Amino acid sequence: MEAADILSIKLTKFAGFYESARIIGLSDAFGLDYRYDNMSQSRLAATASLHLALAYSRGIPSGGTAFTKYEDDLIESGGLRMNHGTASLENPNEPGLGITINEKLLGPADVYKA
Repeated sequence: MEAADILSIKLTKFAGFYESARIIGLSDAFGLDYRYDNMSQSRLAATASLHLALAYSRGIPSGGTAFTKYEDDLIESGGLRMNHGTASLENPNEPGLGITINEKLLGPADVYKA
């Protein structure tokens, strides 16, 4: 039906990597272009979005800088870094997202009893 020229892949809106990858697969199958995008989100979410973009060779990277306005950062080390407008990963060969969480910002854990 040619209802769209390009899709905006938002990792946090698509509930994570699995659904985002599924939509990317459908986009590839139907020859529809897509771009990686985000909303106002933390550096943690922007790091995850960058990992998604790096996992797929097609797509237009964009967004990812809203976290620069936040006073506190959930990431203590690793993750996405901005250098003159270009995003890169501080520790690209580390497992997972390659980050260490600043646990001081998390507060006490919630405990639920059944």
